[in-house]
Amino acid sequence: MNEDYAHLLPIDLKFDFALLGRAVKAEMARRGLTLRDVQTQARVSRASVSRITTNLQIKMVPVLRLCIWLDVNPFEFVRPMGEVPREKVFHGNTPLKPSENTQENLEAAE
Repeated sequence: MNEDYAHLLPIDLKFDFALLGRAVKAEMARRGLTLRDVQTQARVSRASVSRITTNLQIKMVPVLRLCIWLDVNPFEFVRPMGEVPREKVFHGNTPLKPSENTQENLEAAE
């Protein structure tokens, strides 16, 4: 383990599968894609795409492939245990990426 960064991660982390699922669903809606389209483009099984879009857990390799497909950092979906994500919504139903939400908040603070 890289001791330079290991101390920055708390012990009680969990991956927020529901947040990833909402991001996948939003991207599918934005681009007008089906489960099969995402399966082909992200190279994950249709079952994994279906499971994540219904807020169920999937294995980490499909998670990483979906993060690559979404062009997001997987650490954006890691939360301390018990923390509720505070994502903003624009255009009525599309969640912002956590990085966009953070950037917007930083700009508002200036």
